[in-house]
Amino acid sequence: MKVVKNGYSDGDFKGHIRDLNDNEKRILGAVWTPNSDPWREQQELLLALRENHHWLVCSCQEKTPPIMFPRRYPSGTYGLVNHADHRNHDAECPFWKMTRPDAADENIKLKKTRQRFDFCFHRQVTEKLDEEEKDELDPDEEKKSRSKGDPGLVKLIYLLISLARLDRFDGQREYREEEAIARICTAAQLLTLNKLFTIRQWLYTDIRELEDAIRRLNAAEAEWCRSGRPHALFLLLVDKIGFTEEGRFKVESFHKPPDGGEWDVMTHEFPAHFQVVMPGRIHSQEGGPFILLFTVAVPSGSPLPFYSECKGAVVPILTKNHPLPVDSRFERETLKALRKQMKWWRDNRRTWIEVFKPNFDLIAPQSQLPVRPDVVLEHKNRKVILEVMGSHSEEYRASKAITVPRMFEIAPVVEFDALAADLDGQLKERCWQAAADAIRALLTGELPVATPVHPDTATADNAPTDLE
Repeated sequence: MKVVKNGYSDGDFKGHIRDLNDNEKRILGAVWTPNSDPWREQQELLLALRENHHWLVCSCQEKTPPIMFPRRYPSGTYGLVNHADHRNHDAECPFWKMTRPDAADENIKLKKTRQRFDFCFHRQVTEKLDEEEKDELDPDEEKKSRSKGDPGLVKLIYLLISLARLDRFDGQREYREEEAIARICTAAQLLTLNKLFTIRQWLYTDIRELEDAIRRLNAAEAEWCRSGRPHALFLLLVDKIGFTEEGRFKVESFHKPPDGGEWDVMTHEFPAHFQVVMPGRIHSQEGGPFILLFTVAVPSGSPLPFYSECKGAVVPILTKNHPLPVDSRFERETLKALRKQMKWWRDNRRTWIEVFKPNFDLIAPQSQLPVRPDVVLEHKNRKVILEVMGSHSEEYRASKAITVPRMFEIAPVVEFDALAADLDGQLKERCWQAAADAIRALLTGELPVATPVHPDTATADNAPTDLE
């Protein structure tokens, strides 16, 4: 890697100033994580190159070496860009992968992977599709349509929550259960079912509408003219899930009447052929609440054309008022602590922080590889990732060893060992401290060393991460 004068051209040996030393190569070759110590060193080096009107010549191609120069972005950060009149880098150039220009901008937007907007959970598997429908059918969808537990239901839950913007909170707005359901129904108008209907047309949110849905399915069978078999969708927010002694899946939901009085309990038991998917490390013993999405259709292989509940998916959520999906009770406790501390910062320091829980993979800006952080905190243009560690297994550690470096490409990462905290009997206290550490890292760029403050005793005097 060579340092050359501004205006250098191929073969102009007089423009060569010096070679980058090992320390400078290390600095520029490190992961570009905004607001980290290596990032500050990178900014200082690029600023020096820019002030001296110096360019860099990459050594990835000997005959036609690419030339780069430092550029200042509107946010005030510096990055390296390719000179438009010179050659491109080698496709596998490791240096260019780490220094691509969009990775240097502090205000970089989170880039998500593409998602499908059309779903079909029951297909005519015995009938031959015409050629036009074969061409339109996604191979992945076709494969999933033959599986017993369709993960497409889980993806639909995540997509509905994301489109309804319930995958985040900023401490400014609080939802009620009815409002959250209404936002999900509005989002369902943006998605299609078998490319014939919108999801909203066949989405129900009250189990008492089951008979109405079945009557409507019987009456509308002729409208399902493509490869999909008639089916409806039910989305419910429930408090408990479990199984009966006979092995049937059941759910319970509790509602307090507006005028007070005793709680209303809704219990629904599903038929024996009902299949349910619970992603990740979720099990009923961890407690709710949950979001349940299930289909109503004619069961596959049934000799009689009767409609009933066929398959469903269960995802744990933060609360029924704010159905933000969580991976475990560890994440739920951490997000509750974050929400309380965000409110304190809003009310006492007029500082607004937004918390975003990605439901789909993000694209790491430098390696362009997928990664899904647990929680992303954002204040103005700055970001911090809070990663909740929920296992000590070798497989889990190996997975994190791959994904955490990708997260550092997006923002600094605060890791929290929630399992160790739970084993020590201090889960709530350490969740509170982890949330405080993440907020301090977001606002100051440094991790504080502080005594945990229990959420029940937080006041203006012992406020979390008081920076004044």
